[in-house]
Amino acid sequence: MTVGLLLAIISAVIFAEVAVGVGVAFGRYQRGNGVVQLLGPDGRAGSATGAWAGWRDFRVTDAAFEDRSATQRSLIL
Repeated sequence: MTVGLLLAIISAVIFAEVAVGVGVAFGRYQRGNGVVQLLGPDGRAGSATGAWAGWRDFRVTDAAFEDRSATQRSLIL
């Protein structure tokens, strides 16, 4: 097997994987009409409600590590 043939096979496989991924993503986009739908507690789309409408400013008042190795941190708003 020559280097050129091996490179052609690898390129074809990568192209096929990318094509399948794009096809799957496009199919999901088309089924959802491009809109991400939130599910509410009852599992129905569009039934989720927030505590308020629009944006709201928050201020971090405290921060604390949750474990001894200091890898998890909680922010108090």
